[in-house]
Amino acid sequence: MIIGCHRLIAPITVDRGFSLVVKPTRQIDYDDRKCQTAPKKSNIMNETGALFGLFLSAFLAATILPAQSELGLGYLVITSKYSMGLLVLFASLGNTLGAIVNWVIGRSIASSVMRMEKIKASPRYQSITRWYQKFGRWTLLLSWVPIIGDPITVMAGIFKEPLKSFVLIVALAKTTRYVVIALFAEKFAFG
Repeated sequence: MIIGCHRLIAPITVDRGFSLVVKPTRQIDYDDRKCQTAPKKSNIMNETGALFGLFLSAFLAATILPAQSELGLGYLVITSKYSMGLLVLFASLGNTLGAIVNWVIGRSIASSVMRMEKIKASPRYQSITRWYQKFGRWTLLLSWVPIIGDPITVMAGIFKEPLKSFVLIVALAKTTRYVVIALFAEKFAFG
């Protein structure tokens, strides 16, 4: 990665904090503005890329796709200069939006299933509906749990959980999980 220039030598290349200066065989065109702004552009891209990557991995982890975001969050907590709150915010937003996608999938399943009246009349569906009306909303507190969390959010959509309560409960559960992971990573890394 080129991060600086000099009139008489080649661009200074840095790899993990070590600089390497190469003497040129010919004169290098020098532009003060480009050389002075290169570190800023590079840092902005790295910051944006890391936060976007965390958001995207958290989003994908909350959908039915097999993905995980915990290691990415832990890595950024340990190695980056970002505040823990900002990292938790990006991870929580991505994960909550992914859960909303699952909720929408559940809603569309409920509205598009053929013979829904026949399904609703079955004793099994009736018992599941009674169970969900009694406990269902609060099972969303388990939406952060791997493997069972995604189906819980889809079921909330099928049983027409209101979006407002869905988002509040899921955001609380997922944010709490990311706070615990971030604190654990910080404690593990820094004692």
